[in-house]
Amino acid sequence: MYDKKTMDLLEEFQTVIEYKFNDISLLKQSLTTKNRGYQNREPDFKGLDTLGDKLLDFLLVLKTFDKGDRSPHFLNSARDAARNKILSDIALDVFHLEKYIFKFGDEDIVGTVTPASILEALIAAVFLDCGRDYKIVEGKIITRIDDWISNLKFTAFSDLK
Repeated sequence: MYDKKTMDLLEEFQTVIEYKFNDISLLKQSLTTKNRGYQNREPDFKGLDTLGDKLLDFLLVLKTFDKGDRSPHFLNSARDAARNKILSDIALDVFHLEKYIFKFGDEDIVGTVTPASILEALIAAVFLDCGRDYKIVEGKIITRIDDWISNLKFTAFSDLK
């Protein structure tokens, strides 16, 4: 299906996220930029990132709610913390996405929101691949970024006082 270099990269990334895909094409699509998808006529992260964005919102708000933080300020700040460029920094720091993103030529993704969109697409890809079990997404992705999000949430909340 894919060349050896691509397969090796996909295998390595599955080790990083500690999840083995049943449908490797979902992983490849989630890690492919729009530019590369357009230029090579291959599926890219668009579409998956929209689903992943909503799943991320749901899982972060649910996790915050389950921790007992039921104030609208806590719930909204948990969700909003993931809605900006900071999520790109998290994606690069926690998952080292810059090593695994399939991009076109020397396309620069650091300092952009592309890693955030790809992380959201990855969330959707895992969700779809595992039979739509959000608990698996929570265990493989959300718990890995939770410390970052919690720190942002409490920073955002303290700014409201």
